[in-house]
Amino acid sequence: MYEDGGYSADSLDRPALKEMLRDVREGRLNCVLAYKIDRLTRSVRDFHQLMDLFDRCGVKFVSVNFAIIEGHGLPWWISTSSNCCDVIDLPNIAGYGGFNGKNGQTDYIVWKSCSVIPAPGDPYSTDYQSPATAFDVWWKIFHGVRGTYGFRTEMWIDDDISESFAFNLGLGAANLASWFHATDNCKWDHSSGMEYGSAVLVSGHEGDRAYDSAPLPPPSSLTIWWQHP
Repeated sequence: MYEDGGYSADSLDRPALKEMLRDVREGRLNCVLAYKIDRLTRSVRDFHQLMDLFDRCGVKFVSVNFAIIEGHGLPWWISTSSNCCDVIDLPNIAGYGGFNGKNGQTDYIVWKSCSVIPAPGDPYSTDYQSPATAFDVWWKIFHGVRGTYGFRTEMWIDDDISESFAFNLGLGAANLASWFHATDNCKWDHSSGMEYGSAVLVSGHEGDRAYDSAPLPPPSSLTIWWQHP
């Protein structure tokens, strides 16, 4: 654990942060976990530089309030271990966020995986079966969460979307716009019918940014956004 008590996140000139970055460069870490993005840095420029360093060193960055989950996916389902055993089955979990009864801290979730967020009208499969609608599962997930972002189609893991998404978040752009810009301008185009993004948001929060981190009560209205040919 790296702690810089008494130092402002406005600057990277902090003893514990310098130690952590040295460990990153020397290959001692494969993941950096922060409570919130603004605990790492409040500077847009510094955030971009840190994301670039982590990417070059093969280090994942995870903010407790901004979860990025990568793996093999199907509608409302994701596995991080060879499509077996280590499974998140969305219809059967308690939900995320500050109102989930478990002191949750998650405000945003990115599913870096195929098809986890089907759009209305998409073909049914696995947990997504008629007469289910594309909204059904998300009412259970949003217990403080402000938005979740992913794909309605298959995608490639090595699509460089995460880097582009993080860069635009660091510039202060809205999460939704940043996600769709990243999925629409990734290394692989849409010619194979892949890499179409989707998102579920609490209605009226389309302009939320990564630094908007107050948990929202369970919503009365959700909106699904998706890309299409």
